[in-house]
Formats: sequence, structure tokens, C-alpha cells
Amino acid sequence: AYSMRVVRAPDRDVLALPFFTRAETLELAAWNATERDLGPDKTVHALFEEQARRTPQAIAVDDAATGVHLTYRELDERANALAHRLRDAGVRLESPVIVCLPRGVDAVIAVLAALKAGGAYVPVDPSWPDPRIAQIVELTAAGIAVAVAGERRPAGLRIVEPTDEKRGDAPSIRMTRNQIAYVLFTSGSTGVPKG
Repeated sequence: AYSMRVVRAPDRDVLALPFFTRAETLELAAWNATERDLGPDKTVHALFEEQARRTPQAIAVDDAATGVHLTYRELDERANALAHRLRDAGVRLESPVIVCLPRGVDAVIAVLAALKAGGAYVPVDPSWPDPRIAQIVELTAAGIAVAVAGERRPAGLRIVEPTDEKRGDAPSIRMTRNQIAYVLFTSGSTGVPKG
């Protein structure tokens, strides 16, 4: 359809021609009309917990590379256990929690646990150079990291390792959706990474 519009208007700038038909534009708008009011205090982890209650046996995480998969119940219980350990280590509301794990099931658990503990997760790839990791730790003033033995660990932080431990209850913390959930950093290609 787009090529026909170009043929019919050879003197017009192609960037000025509509790419989609009116019907296609309306269909795209309908597909993307996903906004809904979740209420004033719905957090990401609260929405996840609701899903875990609705479909406890459904697969929530499937890591094809390792063959590990977790149901919503298993993921929720493992995140709860880690969240309690993070609270015990000192995580409080909006505390930055460095998640220094390779991509995979443990990283998903750690992100969810940081949120359940009230913290703001800060993803850090263990393959990054030590100076970059040190800059991020300094800029966030983080005191705690989730990392595993045998992998690169940020220096000077209290380390909490993910385990297979499970727990049914999440920490009881009053949180709102207006709290900081995460801090992402720019690449730092123009200087110091910015969060």
C-alpha cells in the first residue's frame, strides 16, 4: 500500500506520505491502548504477587540456556526468601541494591527480591570493567549487592548470595508506586556514567 502511495505522488517527499492506511493506524492505536488504572498503591511486585496467586503453577521464568524454569509460586517464594535476607542485611525503602549477576533466573529473582525488600535495584553486568562497577557503586552510595561466589563482586559492599531457599511470606513493608524502583546507568561513553 505504501509503495502505491509513492507511485501515485511521485513529486511528494516520501517522508510526508502516510506509511499506514487510516484503518491500519486505527488498528495500531487499538492494539496499543493498554493503559489501565491499577490504583494508587500498586507496585510492580504487588502485581507480580497477584499473578502468582492467580496462576501459581504456570511457568514464570524459563531459561532455555540452562534448562531452569520456575513457576510463579517458586519464583515468588525464592524472591520472598531473598527479600527477607536483604532486609536483614540492611535494605530499607529506596536503598540501592546492586544486582551484579549474569542474565538468568537468579537475576530475575534478585530484581524481584530487591523490590519486595523496598529497595531500588541497580543492574550491573559482572563482565563490566572494575572501574565502571566502582563508579556505579560510588554514585549510588549502595551498601549491598546480590552476587554469587565465583563471579565478579563489587568491592566494599555487603554481599548477599541468591540461594534455592523459599519462603511463603514477603516482608511487610508499606510501599507506594511513587518510590524509586530502579536506577539504570548510561554507558558512560562521554565520561562518567549517569544514573
